[in-house]
Amino acid sequence: MLTQGPARAQSLGVTTKVPLNPPDYVRETRVRLINICTYGDYPLTAPVSRFRPMHENDKDDEHTMPLTERRGNAAGHQPAGLEERRTMNRWQFRADQIQLLYRQIQTELIIGILVATVVSYVFWNHTPPALLLGWTIAIIMSTGIRSLFISGNNIEDNINEFNVWGKRYVVGVFVSGTCWGILGILSARYGTLTHQIFSLVVLSGISMTAYVSMQSSPITVAAFIIPALLPATAWFVYQTGTIQYALSTLIIIFASVMLFSSRTMRTILTKSFSLGSHNTELIKKLITTREAAEKAKTYAEQINRELNKHINERKLAEERIRSSEQRMSAIFDSMQDTIYQTDIKGTILWVTPSVKQLLGYDIHDVLQKNIKDFYADTSDYDELRQTLDLNYGRAQHIETCLLHKNGEHVWISENSHYKYGEAGETVGIEGTIRNITALKRAKEELQQEKERAEVTLGSIGDGVITTDLNGHIEYMNTVAEQSTGWKLHDARGKPIPKVFRIIDEKSLDTAPDPAKLCLEEGKSIMLAGHLLLIHRYRGQRSSVEVNASPILDANSEITGVVLVFHDVTELRGLAKKMSYQATHDALTDLINRREFENRINISLNSARTEGVRHALCYLDLDNFKVVNDTSGHVAGDELLKQLTIQLKMKLREADTLARLGGDEFGILLEGCSMDNAYELAEMVRSIVEDFRFVWDNTSFRIGVSIGLVEITDGSGALTSVLSAADSACYVAKEQGRNRIHVYQHNDEALVERHGQMQWVQRIQSVLDEDRFRLFFQPIAKLKSAPGEQKLIHGEVLIRMLSEDNEIVAPGSFIGSAERYQLMPKIDRWVVKNTLKMLALGKEHINQRISTCCINLSGQSLSDARFMDFLIGEIKSSNIPPEILCFEITETAVIANLCNASELIASLREMGCRFALDDFGVGLSSFSYLKNLPVDYLKLDGCFVKNMVSDTIDYAMVNAINQVGHTMNIKTIAEFVENERILDAVRRVGVDYAQGYVIAEPMPIEIGLYGSPVDVPGCASQNTPIQLRTVAANK
Repeated sequence: MLTQGPARAQSLGVTTKVPLNPPDYVRETRVRLINICTYGDYPLTAPVSRFRPMHENDKDDEHTMPLTERRGNAAGHQPAGLEERRTMNRWQFRADQIQLLYRQIQTELIIGILVATVVSYVFWNHTPPALLLGWTIAIIMSTGIRSLFISGNNIEDNINEFNVWGKRYVVGVFVSGTCWGILGILSARYGTLTHQIFSLVVLSGISMTAYVSMQSSPITVAAFIIPALLPATAWFVYQTGTIQYALSTLIIIFASVMLFSSRTMRTILTKSFSLGSHNTELIKKLITTREAAEKAKTYAEQINRELNKHINERKLAEERIRSSEQRMSAIFDSMQDTIYQTDIKGTILWVTPSVKQLLGYDIHDVLQKNIKDFYADTSDYDELRQTLDLNYGRAQHIETCLLHKNGEHVWISENSHYKYGEAGETVGIEGTIRNITALKRAKEELQQEKERAEVTLGSIGDGVITTDLNGHIEYMNTVAEQSTGWKLHDARGKPIPKVFRIIDEKSLDTAPDPAKLCLEEGKSIMLAGHLLLIHRYRGQRSSVEVNASPILDANSEITGVVLVFHDVTELRGLAKKMSYQATHDALTDLINRREFENRINISLNSARTEGVRHALCYLDLDNFKVVNDTSGHVAGDELLKQLTIQLKMKLREADTLARLGGDEFGILLEGCSMDNAYELAEMVRSIVEDFRFVWDNTSFRIGVSIGLVEITDGSGALTSVLSAADSACYVAKEQGRNRIHVYQHNDEALVERHGQMQWVQRIQSVLDEDRFRLFFQPIAKLKSAPGEQKLIHGEVLIRMLSEDNEIVAPGSFIGSAERYQLMPKIDRWVVKNTLKMLALGKEHINQRISTCCINLSGQSLSDARFMDFLIGEIKSSNIPPEILCFEITETAVIANLCNASELIASLREMGCRFALDDFGVGLSSFSYLKNLPVDYLKLDGCFVKNMVSDTIDYAMVNAINQVGHTMNIKTIAEFVENERILDAVRRVGVDYAQGYVIAEPMPIEIGLYGSPVDVPGCASQNTPIQLRTVAANK
């Protein structure tokens, strides 16, 4: 050790410019020795001339004394000048120490600038920029000022100046540490936890840099580290949290280690300096004797090399140990598995920090505890010991359950072995524990999912086959086994085509391998065409639909194919049956309207492209309703089936007979001229006319009306041809039924029919656009008691508003509406809107209106749902039913007697009244009248308007009036157009009169809510009439 300095200095090849005393190389060696002990091989290039060296007269030391004098010193008697030399040595050591500290300032400045720049970039968006810039400038200035001191100033060669410079350096270091400590305050104030941890890492690195630069001076290290780390440490201690406490603890340990190491290094340097001084004295002595010096030099170099080697080896070993310890510590801290050591009794001696994550306990909570106490079932630990004994002290992959701090069970996999002492005795157990709770649950869920999948695949109606990448079968469900005739254990490992044999239904060729196609294309496929699956043993063929999809792993790599096939044998049979049913009539087995129209389209195309002529017959049976009404629909269906058989027997094979609906049929005569077509139509008419249908000993005779249309290249579209045939059939019915009518473009009957069809479209459009309008014609009461209140009594009428906003009378459209069953819609519209109009004045309606008459058609009476609609509207409107009077024509009542009686009875219970309209024109009027509880009889206008000039009409009016009064029924005379008719009906004794002489029809809002007037010419007779007239200002 004493001769290390010179050799080490020579090996470095570094010289200093300071005058040396003792000789230059000895002084240089001593300085380099201090640097080496402090910084390893870091070269010192800065000049040291400003520091005072030893003087030439400082030659007295212990080595120049006689041996007896040195022994006396050892006994406590120190020679004169020895204390002074020791003081100078300490001063020289202090000077060298301060010199070394100042030489690192430029490096600190560069590092400070770089680190401050990085920190400013990280904290720029989270900390006020002014603070960051100020902090960065403070960092640079605190280090730069110290650099300026040493570069721009000289110090005197005395101890006091060195003390001042040392204090200045300590103060500068303290200021730098404080500036860096502000970073911890800034991160705590403005940063997130991530920023705080980042600042802690930066401060730790800066502190380590300072420690390396200043480790020769413990007070300097402390002056930097304490203010630099204290704020961050205090902040983490202040925060409540495990990670904060752990970080603050690590900071304290880190700082303590550096401070302690600094003190240790100072001791080492002091010793090294003493050794260097002693070595200098030896060299001085060796100089006096050259031979001794050379020998000493040689010996010193040898010793130096050995020591240098030893030091290097020691430093390398220490570095390796330190690195190993750091790696092991990092591994233990980051690993998820828990490692433990116990003694032979199970007491836990050591455990890694991951026990916190595993069981929720801190390390100090489990140390010195028996590991058996942490097992959910303590017998599992006993089994572990038995396994160790049976397996030569090793146990691997032992799955058991531990208890978490919160009481939950934690599944683990444990690998353990015995730990042996020096004598080979068992001293404890070492082991690793891995948490497999999530894996255990995943396995259980996977097993459950697998079981569910197998149950699902086994219970679904489709066959499922899975293969590997080579197309070899791995799995088949029950349906696949049954459909192919192969069991899973027999089919496993075999290629798909061998087990799943499919052929094309039409060509009987072998179908392609779906698994191979799927693997080649890398996507789901469906085999096209009709495929047949052949059974292994029975040779049975089943129609199947086949889908193949790739099976992908977590990396979207194909690992196999899943083949799903569905048995569609029954479905395809059903499809054929449904296709037949879709084109045929279920009752007669004839083709239906849809298929018939398709064949007409084909005929139209052939007529246009090939010039072939065809004919179309539209048949409508006459008197078929009588059979249905008399004997029921079963009899009607039987009639249609028998008649169909008769017609099919007489028609040609090329002719197409179809049922178009109800009692309507169509015949397509392909390639037939009009003459031949007429003959065939006449034959059909004769067959139907001669046909006799017997049911329950009752014979029925029917007829048929036929519309005949020619199909040529000039024929229109399908709808035009069918419309023409239907119109011709309608004309045949209108002309007397049981006849044939040939369609002609200029036929007047067809023109009229077409006009009615247009009215149907207009009526429907008016209903959709709400262009009907209600009018009101008052009815006058011809006799009233003196002082009787004048109330409104009248009939609601309907008008149509054309596209040009002109009023259209009902005679123009009512006939078409009745023909095409539109009257129920019109009646519903009238009822709804009349009740809405009445509701406008329902608060005083009983004081203003006595009777509001609404007409109902015979079609509404035959509608089973109309009565429910009518009752619902009356109830929802809250109109008093007593003011409502429904007018029904005599012919409508006779045609729908049952429905009319039920409707009258139901509405009379609510309080409504009824009037029998157009009375006298029906056939058996008086016989039906006895059974109808009506309130009014409205004498038909055909009798009233001529009663003044025709005695028979006068007698009819008188007779009907008397019958009505006899039955306590009020009478109303219609068509009272002038004063003479009004006087005549008054003389007969009719109760009410209605006509233009009373008032013309007017908009309902005026009729209901205008001013009442008297009957013209009756004011002197004191016989007021209840009606409304159109006011001039309306």
